[in-house]
Amino acid sequence: MKIIFLLLVSWTLFGKELHPITKVNQWCKKEKEWTEGQFLQKATLATVTAQGHPHVESVDIVHFDKKEGPLFFIGRDLSLHPHAALHLPLPRTHRTVSIKGTLHPIAMAEREKRWSQLPLYKKRLFLPEKASPKGALMPVTFIGYRVIPHTITFSENPPRSLPNQEVITLN
Repeated sequence: MKIIFLLLVSWTLFGKELHPITKVNQWCKKEKEWTEGQFLQKATLATVTAQGHPHVESVDIVHFDKKEGPLFFIGRDLSLHPHAALHLPLPRTHRTVSIKGTLHPIAMAEREKRWSQLPLYKKRLFLPEKASPKGALMPVTFIGYRVIPHTITFSENPPRSLPNQEVITLN
């Protein structure tokens, strides 16, 4: 009886899988270690324009949250077609993460907080060409979105090995 109890406790404690966003954070941490801190969370965002055409651009991932998904800022409104795919390459570790989901804009208070923390060189990306970022008010084009994940695909393609892919569907 003690053995069965011990097995059940062990399975309960150690048999649980990681939350997918926890795994993304671990993979990014490993990539950062392998690049000696030079890793920037740059991702490719695939969306649809207001005219219905596919559009792809590079974004900086600010934060990965377990409940709300990855956060990024962009200089245009994406609310007309709220579905997107985010592709995060991790070249040093031979991995990629792809997240498909629904875009949700963040609240104005969080936008303002993030704007105040943004370095000057990044503020320039959202301001008119000749405007100075020093003391600049947050422009209306500084829009933050979270990708609420529907599916997350983890791919590993190590040298001299077969590729491995895991697709996780979230509720």
